[in-house]
Amino acid sequence: MVEWKTIFPRTTRMAIEGPMEKIPTAESHPFHVGKDGFPMAGSRWRHHSGVLYIVLMMTNVEEARQDEFPTTVVYQSDQTGRRYSLALTDWWKKRIRPA
Repeated sequence: MVEWKTIFPRTTRMAIEGPMEKIPTAESHPFHVGKDGFPMAGSRWRHHSGVLYIVLMMTNVEEARQDEFPTTVVYQSDQTGRRYSLALTDWWKKRIRPA
């Protein structure tokens, strides 16, 4: 089990409670997760339903008021091209894993 305090930046940790299991890290997935613990732009991720997504960018990474403006993953469906935005804390909860 990976302790969330070791992989998430301070501002993101404030929004997560308790230990999380099997979260990809820069060590375990160097082409998907940066050393900052964020999904890397251009990396491909698969949802538990099988849908493939491509990360486009991260937003609000250095925002001090994370409660108002959380760090967000902007990503795109590989199948439809539709774009989405999701708080980083919710990204990991969606059971999305490196493809």
